[in-house]
Parts: sequence; structure tokens; C-alpha cells
Amino acid sequence: LLPSKGGLIHVYTVSVIILLYVAYPLLVERAALMQSCEHIDVGQPTAEGIWMMNDDVIPPGEVLTSESESGVVSYYTRRVSIDMNLSCDSEEHQLIMIIAIVLLAVYGLGIPGCMALVVYCMRRYK
Repeated sequence: LLPSKGGLIHVYTVSVIILLYVAYPLLVERAALMQSCEHIDVGQPTAEGIWMMNDDVIPPGEVLTSESESGVVSYYTRRVSIDMNLSCDSEEHQLIMIIAIVLLAVYGLGIPGCMALVVYCMRRYK
């Protein structure tokens, strides 16, 4: 036997809340990790003046320099922690950052707020 129309809506609402509750930590963590960048030491350039990382050529615009107190110059690039093929200085990463921030705001704050509102409404109008 199928539940009544009101009962079906209740079952659907509870199912969606459980699904969102299970997916919540993973999605929020991934959105936060997309904003985390690591400095990767790329060593010295080759004889041709190019930098390599994992057999891939690093574009010169992505190589940054820093000088220690002893005067040693090191070369590094900034990469996204969960995807080392993506440069933190690329336009693609900037777009992903905007999407991640929106996801954190909407999903990170909105879903718990909506869950509390649904539970409140279900208790009040039971």
C-alpha cells in the first residue's frame, strides 16, 4: 500500500534531509580544499631555460622566485592542493574559487538552516 499524499511528502522530505546530511561534510570539505594552494619547489631551469614538474613544462608566468636571507634564490609554483595540475594563478582556478565560495555560502550555511526550518515546520504543523 502506498502512503497518502501527505505521508508521501513527509517520506520525501525526510529522505532529502538524510541525503543532504550524508553529502554535507564531503561537499563542504571539497569546496574548502579548492581554495588551498601549496608552494611547490621546481628547482633550477633546464639548459633551455624552462622549468619541469612531473615531465610537464611549467609556463614561465607560473614560476615565482624567493630569496633566502643567505641570498639563495629558489623557484616555485603555486598549485591547488587537491589537483596539482591546476595552477592557483590560472583563470580557471579563479572561476573555481568563486564557485567554491558560493557553494560554501549556500550549501554550508543554507542547508543546515533549511533543515532546521523543515524540522521546525514538521513539528509545528504535525
